[in-house]
This record gives sequence, structure tokens and C-alpha cells, in this order.
Amino acid sequence: MQMLTHLRIENFAIIDRVELDFSSGLTVLTGETGAGKSIIVDAIALLLGRSASDDLIKTSEQSMVIEGVFKLSSKQKSVASFRDYLDEDQDELIILRRLTRGKGSIARINGQTIPLKVLKQLVTPLAAIIGQHEHLSLFDEELQLTLLDSFSNKIKKELDDYKACFFRYKDIQSKLSLSQQDQSELIRKTEFLDFQIKDIAEHDFQQKEDEDLERQRKEMKNLNDLNDSIVDLITNLEKISLLGSESISKINKLSSIDPECGDLGDYIESLPIEIDERLSFLKNKQQDLAYLSEASIDDIESRLDLIFRFKKKYKVNSILELLDLLAALRSEKQKLESGAASTEQLEVDLQSISNLLSRHSQKLSEERKAVSAIISLEIKKKMHGLNFDQCAFNISVENIKEYGVNGADDVSFLVSTNPGEPLKPIQKVASGGELSRIMLAIKAVFIKQNPVNTLIFDEVDTGVGGVTAVKIGEYLKLISVGSQVLCVTHLPQIAKFATSHYVVNKEATVDSTKTTIRLLAAAQAQKELQRMVGGKEVVELIK
Repeated sequence: MQMLTHLRIENFAIIDRVELDFSSGLTVLTGETGAGKSIIVDAIALLLGRSASDDLIKTSEQSMVIEGVFKLSSKQKSVASFRDYLDEDQDELIILRRLTRGKGSIARINGQTIPLKVLKQLVTPLAAIIGQHEHLSLFDEELQLTLLDSFSNKIKKELDDYKACFFRYKDIQSKLSLSQQDQSELIRKTEFLDFQIKDIAEHDFQQKEDEDLERQRKEMKNLNDLNDSIVDLITNLEKISLLGSESISKINKLSSIDPECGDLGDYIESLPIEIDERLSFLKNKQQDLAYLSEASIDDIESRLDLIFRFKKKYKVNSILELLDLLAALRSEKQKLESGAASTEQLEVDLQSISNLLSRHSQKLSEERKAVSAIISLEIKKKMHGLNFDQCAFNISVENIKEYGVNGADDVSFLVSTNPGEPLKPIQKVASGGELSRIMLAIKAVFIKQNPVNTLIFDEVDTGVGGVTAVKIGEYLKLISVGSQVLCVTHLPQIAKFATSHYVVNKEATVDSTKTTIRLLAAAQAQKELQRMVGGKEVVELIK
């Protein structure tokens, strides 16, 4: 069986040094009010990951140490999170918290330093502290919902399915909202893009058109000079070509007389070919000039002026940049039109996921209602065992149709402790003693689903007495059969059920105050019970 077997405390609050050995069953800690009983619980809380501050260190000391030894069950030894800290034959977790003034705290498990957050996560299954104000946490309806959901694996599965659907629903809803907000802006942008595209496209600008027009304008201004020069060049080249042909026949005749002159023929023979190429270029140029002579210089000037105005209007440096801009505008318009189409698709998707979310929400609600009926019956039985003879308890699950991350249900724990009284939310039960017992009954049921082997009760008997206190003692004794139970109490009706009984004393001198704790033998325990009730006769009555 897993349990806390040893606790060492040094320089904590008003404790110099104590070492306690714990066994299974029900262990009680008693003592006068203010003796320091709850300090033991506070020390264990530090082992379970509660944060610490320098004011916890004993006055005049610079550091404090809390060390606890938890013996693990064979099942816990196989848990991966524990195996990281255990040797092969080891079955104990030694947890140490050291706090030094001005330097913060250190947490270690079996000698390994670990972050406080990791410590808290690791030891959560080992022990739970239930304080005298624990019932206040049950006032929180979010916690009530969490408790209900933790009871059933079927609820957990339904909740996981619902959450996956819910987050998808919220994602689509958010995208659609943004899309709808931008709809008017989208229409305005599309209309402006249409105007710009039409404005540019209707003029059918061509790549390097401006460069070609500039060249043509320059040529037209020198059209006559160009034409005359070309005619003269063609005439001269044709003469040269004719002279070359005549020269070839003469060179051939000369080379037959003197072979060394044959090389001249090779040079002269290549001239007609090169001249013909130049003549072809010039004649084509002559045709271009003939075409230009038919065009109006005003048309060229007008087109160039249009191009200049569009470059300035759209802040580009060339026709090529203007055409690139036109392509970009068309692409942007296509994206905007695609965005409009996606808005329509988002609306379809939202309706579809909304229908699915509604089904998941309904299934989750139905499962919660079914489980809440079972839990309510169990808690009612536990309350009867704690001297609520005619109580009523019910977990209300109301579907409010407003989707949240945990569904669309309002969950409320309702109780009636007296016959004829209506069920009311648990937070409206006035008596602190009643709240403590109701809390114990609820804890008893839910601990079954999330078992913790070491339970520490810190004055949960506040506000009760008489037979009710005996019932609480019987309840604690009963659950200590399967779990280790530590209980700080001021009631002899509870202390009488102890397997082990510690008494806490506070000793004050002129210079200091310190707390001592000692384990009582059976006879000493009887004397402590007598002290608690004020006389031997009363002890006999509660046996």
C-alpha cells in the first residue's frame, strides 16, 4: 500500500526539528488551540508542491528543510513518471524542499533537483489535503462541472469530441466574421480595380512600344535626308558591285599569266556577296521610310503623349512596367473574387459545423444527466452516513444552448438538509458544520474515480459535535481501511477512532516558542482524550 512513512521538519515556523513516522490506518494529531497542529499539514503541503516564502523560516534561522518519504505500491513503481526517479530495487520517493532566505527554494526527488511545477504534477496522485475551508471551493460551479466530468470516461470522450468540434466552429466563425466585416471594402476595391484594368487595357499598349515610337519620330524628322542618303548609297554600292564583276574577269586573265596574282581574285570575288547584303538592308530601310512617309507625325506624337500620361498616372517608368501593373491588378481582382466566394463557403461550413456541434452538445448533456443521477444517489448515501438522516442531494444539469469550451450546460450541486426544504445551491447552505460534512460526502464519492492513497484532513470537523462528530470519525475510520488518513482534529469523538495518535504541544519561554510532537501510547491516548473533553467521565461516555 502506498503511504507517507516519514516526515522531517527543520526550522519551519515555530518548529525547531521534528521527525515523525506514519503508518497505515487513521492517524490523528491533537493539541491545544494554537499549538501548531496545522503546521504539520502546511509542511506536507510544501512536499506536494505548494510555493514557499521566507516568512515560513523560523525566526533567527537562515534556512528550513522539509523532507518526506513516500512508499510506493508495486503498481505505482511501474508508472513511467515515477520510474525516472527510482533505482531498480527502490520503492520509495524521498521528497525534499529546502528554503534559504533571499535565495528561494529547491525541490528534490531522490536526490534529483526538479522544478516545483514538475514536483506538483508528479506527487498529485500520492496525497491530497482537505482543509477546513475546502468546502468553499465547491461553491465554484466551474469546479462542480469539472468534478462531474471527471467521474465518467464516457463524459470525457464526449467532451473531447465536443471540444474538437467547438474549436473548429469558433475558427470558422472568426474567419466568417472578418470576411463579413471586409465585404463592403471588398466591393469598393473590386470596383476600383475594374476601373484601373479597363483604363489601361483599352489602349492596348505593347511592350517597348514607346521605344519604337521614339525611334520612328526621330526618323520622320530626318526622313528626306535619310531617303536621299539611302538612294545614293544604293547607287554607289551597285556601281561597286558592277566594277567588282568586271575586275574578276581581268584578275582571272592576269592570274593565268602570273599565278601570284590569283589571291587578288579571292578578295574581289567576296565583295559582291557582302555588297548584296548591305544593299538588301538599305532597300528594306527604304521601304520602311516609304511607310513612314504615309503616316502622320501627329499620330506618333499623340500616342507618345498618351503613353507619357499613363506612365505618370500609374507612376511607372516604362510600358513594360505598365503592363506588369495591369497583370498585377487582374491577379488581385481574381483573389478578391475568390475571397467573396470563400465567404459564401464559410457560411455553408459554419452551418454544417453548427449542426454537428449541436449534436455533440446534446449527447454530452445527456451523458452528464445520466451520470449526475448516479452520483447524486451515491452522495446522498454518504450524507446519510454522516448523520444527514433526511437529506436530499441532486446535481442539476441544465442545457442553456450557449456554446462554451466545456459544452452548453450549467451544472449546480443542489442540497436540502432538512425535510420540507427545497433543494438549493450548495453555497446557500448556511451551517459551516453542514458544509464540512457535505464536502466529505462529495469527496468520498469522487475520490473513488481519482483515488489518492494518502488523505490529510485539516480540522474538517469545525462546527460539528455530538453524534455528528462520531459519524465523521466513523467515516474517517472506514476510508482509512483502504487509504492512509491523517487528521488534525479538536474533537475526541473523532480522535477515539485513531490507529495512531500524535499530540502537539507548544512550549514558550522568555526568548522563544517551539512546537513539539510526540506519538502517544494507548494509555497516553486515553489521557489526551480525557483532556480534550475535560474529564474521565466524559471519556467513558464516548467509548
